[in-house]
Amino acid sequence: MTKNEKAALAGIRGIAAGIELNLLTRPAPDVPATVRSLLRLRLASWRVPADLAEDVLLAAVELVSNACDAAPDTEIAFRARLDPATGALWVGAWDTCPDVPTARRPELTLEGIDALPDDHTFGGWGLPLVAALAADCGVTRTADGKWVHAVFSRSPR
Repeated sequence: MTKNEKAALAGIRGIAAGIELNLLTRPAPDVPATVRSLLRLRLASWRVPADLAEDVLLAAVELVSNACDAAPDTEIAFRARLDPATGALWVGAWDTCPDVPTARRPELTLEGIDALPDDHTFGGWGLPLVAALAADCGVTRTADGKWVHAVFSRSPR
């Protein structure tokens, strides 16, 4: 992330009458919950319908959790943006890990579910879930990291 990007993301701020939410932070266990709380308030101020807001919140938490896991020792960023012309919502998480995330499709069998560890260290569900909820999702590389993002439309999927 460039110095200009870091400066632009320093703290939480609204741009152009509150159509953007930005957060720059160090990964910590409470970051996903913090993003969820802040984003819930912003989505309400944007008058996003409750069912769509829940999808956006779930995706945002997944993206931020993945960023925290991918780059636990560096800063991560979160951004949500409303396009007032179309009503589209863009949410993304930035981290310094150069690896592009890949969606895994865990195989589900009754025996496999019973064998999952109780400590919830298994994964592979997040990106397929985000892809199923969003109208579009993807990865954009930056000079020193990547944004993993999802786009939501107010129209039905």
